Amino acid sequence: MAVNVSVQNKFQIIVPARVDRAVRGAPVLDAPDVDDRGWVNNRATGLNVDDARGALFGTTVGDVVRLKVVREDLDDAVPLFVTTTGDQVAIEQPAGGGPLPADGIFSVRSVADTTTGSKIQVRLGNASGAVICEADAHTFTPKTVFITPHVCVIHSANAAAVAAGGGTGQTPSINGSALDDAQLTNLFDTIIRPIWRPVGVEFQISPVQNEVFTGNDGFTQDNVALQGTNQIATVYGRNRGIGTCNIFFMHTTDQFLGLGLKFEDRAVLGANNSGIMVGVNGDFNSGAFNARSSAGADLVHELGNDTAHEIGHFLNLDHADEVDSDAASNFNGRVDTYNRRFLMHPVNLLPLATGTAAPPRFDDIGYGQVGASGGHRGCLVTLKHHPSHQSDGETMTVRRRFRSPNLFK
Repeated sequence: MAVNVSVQNKFQIIVPARVDRAVRGAPVLDAPDVDDRGWVNNRATGLNVDDARGALFGTTVGDVVRLKVVREDLDDAVPLFVTTTGDQVAIEQPAGGGPLPADGIFSVRSVADTTTGSKIQVRLGNASGAVICEADAHTFTPKTVFITPHVCVIHSANAAAVAAGGGTGQTPSINGSALDDAQLTNLFDTIIRPIWRPVGVEFQISPVQNEVFTGNDGFTQDNVALQGTNQIATVYGRNRGIGTCNIFFMHTTDQFLGLGLKFEDRAVLGANNSGIMVGVNGDFNSGAFNARSSAGADLVHELGNDTAHEIGHFLNLDHADEVDSDAASNFNGRVDTYNRRFLMHPVNLLPLATGTAAPPRFDDIGYGQVGASGGHRGCLVTLKHHPSHQSDGETMTVRRRFRSPNLFK
């Protein structure tokens, strides 16, 4: 049967099938998010170039990852196969490339980080059939971020009073248990590593360092690192691991839940060093403590996403499209669905879609909804570089950052 198609201009593309993330909900190590924003060849500078139109995805050398073919205008009974071009990736499952199972999921092995472009091609009927869909594969040699984690307690009392048993500082905790090496490992393994693995970023984490700050250090509120004072500098300067990214986990932070600072931006907040600060249990704003609203696995997801987001700032990423959250005007970053999918969207949990002025909007943008509070922010670190987007091409921005002599200063 012939199908006649009249294409009106060069920007029209017929999409009978597309390649998508293999799962929904929390990030999974072997199921990378895909950059499927549009069907044009807007690749960031530094990525291998081919003529594929469709989704881009990243992997780390040696990994086996799952992707999914979604049928848009094809009957379920039509057999589909997947093949590859180039030498960066190879089909792992199904054997011979197909036929694909009913759920459309297939596995790709990341073979080598080479200069030759590689494509996933979805074929109709058999492994040599007509190509009806393509995806652009990019395999990366791993880059390592060395992490020194600090679990911090702040006492408003002076050091002598604390030593005598005074002070009311609180230890950061997750779901009622004090943050320790085991919980930190879980946070990285279940959320942070899966987010950064498609970018070719790995983490090596040192044992937790327990830190105590007192009134002698200039702190005046229990467990709060105050914004706009020298207390940020005090925290970032404490017992630093040399040649590492120092992450300071607080029970409560002031007017922010996370703060990621690269070396070049340190002076903006009066700091002498780069670093990351995370309010594990909540923030202090307008004279009141605001606890995080999620719990259980949702809380682990939220904290992991926040930490991964601040790692993005440490690795030279701006907020999505360089738009910040402005509490004064109640403007919470870009409102479109794609920007809400970005790890670098400025807000987590995402504001509810109801009542917004820029459809389409969804509370759950693929990573799950958290009761009536909103949805989990997305985890996409972008591969494409759309000219109209001020901060796009994030993957290559991150990978270039590893060349900087200031990375761990």
